[in-house]
Amino acid sequence: MKLGIPRPCIPTVCIDFGWRINRRHNSPPQSTLIRGTVMGRIQQKVIFENSTDKWSGAQVVRKIEIDMLVDSGAAMACLPKSDIEKLGLPYKKTVKAVTADGMRERRIYAAANIIIGDRDGTFDIMEVPDGVPPLLGYIPLEQMDYLIDFAQHKLIENPEHNGKLTLDLF
Repeated sequence: MKLGIPRPCIPTVCIDFGWRINRRHNSPPQSTLIRGTVMGRIQQKVIFENSTDKWSGAQVVRKIEIDMLVDSGAAMACLPKSDIEKLGLPYKKTVKAVTADGMRERRIYAAANIIIGDRDGTFDIMEVPDGVPPLLGYIPLEQMDYLIDFAQHKLIENPEHNGKLTLDLF
């Protein structure tokens, strides 16, 4: 039995701590709490690099490795201010975000290279308050073709693509 708890997430960025997102093509995301399922924490080691350092040919590329909480309700990769400062990422803009505490303003920082296993991508980073764990959201996961295996509590490469990075263009 499903308990539907609709939470519209557009046109703002959605950070929805602890909820699973069920999405259909061409429809807004909705969160649902599913009775009887085991909701475990999924942690993932992630390497972040300052993309500007990397692209400019700097002798030292600032990077950090972090254990992140995989959150299918968070859209972006989200880091506390202290980690953003270690990477030296430049401020880009402020956006409104739907959080567990309601609508809040959050800062976005420009381009960090995110590496998980043998896959990587360049993404903007959202700042979260100190005390909130670093979150790995669905946009980086989808672009790097990872899925959440809730039964085994880990990320897996998309099995439909035979271990090859494949992106949807529709």
